[in-house]
Amino acid sequence: NEVKGIGALKNSLNRLEEEINESGYVLVDLMGRDYNDGMISEARFVEDSSVPPGREIVTDVLKPQINYNGQLIQAAKIEVGKSYD
Repeated sequence: NEVKGIGALKNSLNRLEEEINESGYVLVDLMGRDYNDGMISEARFVEDSSVPPGREIVTDVLKPQINYNGQLIQAAKIEVGKSYD
């Protein structure tokens, strides 16, 4: 927030995303979601002690999932945190 021009950059990114969505493209936000084996994605699993035991949570999105008119056109590349305790 202390970087000069960050507000203008955020506004530009928001306008760009709105235009993309109006064209039928959707960037699916997977961050923080529970991971399941049925997800169409490339997943890398990492140890994360902040994740409750027995759960697997998307902790980073390296490449977003993109849908066009409801159809998947780019699978996500994600990092999934899990507790190994």
